[in-house]
Amino acid sequence: MSNNKQFVVTVSKLLPVVGTTWTTFRTEDHYLGYDDIRGDMYAKLPWKFVAYGNGIFVLITDYEGDSWSEHYVSSNGTSWTFRNTWLNATTRQSVCFGKGGSVPNGLFVMTCKYSSGAKNLTSANDNWTLNTITVATTSGGNYTNPNWSYSKPSCYGNGLFVAIYNDIIFRTSLNGVAWAERTVPTGDWRAICWSEEKKLFVAVSYDGKIITSPNGTTWTSRTSPANNRWVSVCYGGGLFVVVSSNGTNRVMTSPDGITWTLRASADDSKGWTAICYGNNTFLAVASGAAMGSSDGINWSMRNVGFTGAMYSICYSPELNKFVAGGNGFIATTS
Repeated sequence: MSNNKQFVVTVSKLLPVVGTTWTTFRTEDHYLGYDDIRGDMYAKLPWKFVAYGNGIFVLITDYEGDSWSEHYVSSNGTSWTFRNTWLNATTRQSVCFGKGGSVPNGLFVMTCKYSSGAKNLTSANDNWTLNTITVATTSGGNYTNPNWSYSKPSCYGNGLFVAIYNDIIFRTSLNGVAWAERTVPTGDWRAICWSEEKKLFVAVSYDGKIITSPNGTTWTSRTSPANNRWVSVCYGGGLFVVVSSNGTNRVMTSPDGITWTLRASADDSKGWTAICYGNNTFLAVASGAAMGSSDGINWSMRNVGFTGAMYSICYSPELNKFVAGGNGFIATTS
């Protein structure tokens, strides 16, 4: 009598480790004009914000001058196309991507400082529309083309775009065009993220503060373990992770957004500027430096092979690549 047994083997597709090898793309310099002594003058552009969605990266600068409104786009993170829409001194302030709710096909939203107030640009696929925005105030009023603050980031979650406006006001929108003011505890807010798993927004500040919200409209202060300059926050692997540009321990983590623990970074002499999570890896960047972690707690330096400030970073799960915006360059992991 035979005793046949059947075995079912499940094989998971493992993505290769990323964040160890970097390549750079030199971006176009901004033309400043002509000087009688120095001739034509150019400046490197700081690429402060990057987002990924619908198969493309969008990278923007907050540089202001000469009616320029530049950004780069890429479908592979390696080949980049320069865009300049010349929109009457429009200065990009932030960019994020959202999909779901009122934007089922996905939407990029760029908040902009405009010569006649504030507008924004929206796009599903790099065909951009300049919008006149409206804002419902906390006092019950409504106004058009309000100003945006300088270089304040935004994110999408819970069916809402949420943008940092100033030290006491955030703005939320279902569609990226009609916005509502939300009062938040006072702070020099610098970064915001959403966890779909925890159903929670977390925002951090340059003056050492933390706030959370389950819906983007009501916010609660949380106790920070250090008065560091917290500049970037992300969520992954069951953990919120924040990095700082100063302090003895320049990382803090939380499993719930409420209780926070300080962690040592891979190099506490580095002014860490941005952090992102992808492929079971946290990756943070600074000037000419990067560090990685599989758990958000234990960190090691990653050799980038170049110098120069890096300001922003995001991850594409389809490409399994991180892209970082730098001062006059774009860096990509492979």
